[in-house]
Amino acid sequence: MPLPFVSVVTPVYNGGKFLRECIESALSQTHTDLEYVILDNASTDETAEIAASYAARDDRIRVHRNERTLPIIDNWNRALTLISDESRYCKILHADDAMYPECLAKMVALAESEPTIGVVGSLRLRGDQVECGGLPIGTGSYSGKEVVRLFLRQEVFAFAPTAGMIRSDLVRSRAPAFYPTKYLHADLAGHFELLDKSDFGLVDEVLLFSRMHEDSVTTKVASKKQTILKDWLWMLQEYGPRYFAPSELARIEHSETPLTPLFQN
Repeated sequence: MPLPFVSVVTPVYNGGKFLRECIESALSQTHTDLEYVILDNASTDETAEIAASYAARDDRIRVHRNERTLPIIDNWNRALTLISDESRYCKILHADDAMYPECLAKMVALAESEPTIGVVGSLRLRGDQVECGGLPIGTGSYSGKEVVRLFLRQEVFAFAPTAGMIRSDLVRSRAPAFYPTKYLHADLAGHFELLDKSDFGLVDEVLLFSRMHEDSVTTKVASKKQTILKDWLWMLQEYGPRYFAPSELARIEHSETPLTPLFQN
């Protein structure tokens, strides 16, 4: 049986500092039936040269470049429109992150085991902290609705969208704007759009390394301005009615409990 074809997608702007490690992690996957789409958002550093040098050595890499720099979420959305029509799964890999060698193989295996799974996540190492745990161990497949309910109630930081893999038909179904552009944390909203209709799969292993550094959007914007709090409140208003009964949603909206530490970055 042929392996499911996977699109790995890296939207990048001035990511040259860590891009080599990111690319090499994609090319080192034990799951080899993949394409690697890199969208350069009109970078002014060495990003274009690095991407071109790897593309010249490996024909699985396709490099695209915007004529002008797009807003970050618009760039993410354009990157997702570039995946192959043959792709069964799509894995976002940001330029300052890296996958461990068995990341795709283990995510694909779980997704293939349950056709109702639309999104697959894993534990991730962020800095020196392991994140995205808290769900019952050993289950593998979970109700997408229940995972979002736990997330919006701040009970379980069950998924980090940048660590996840999505069924490509679900990505295409929302083209050309998979991510809602009104949110800085649009990756969360993108998952909320899917998980009321599909299940969530979790590989209970660390399969991704997410780097913390001074130039990241998380550090420069999200943490300093506490944008997750604002987005969380807006998302609760928009997506809450899909996932909660009116009385339960009202209790959450009127709670004065601040965001827990896991939800602050």
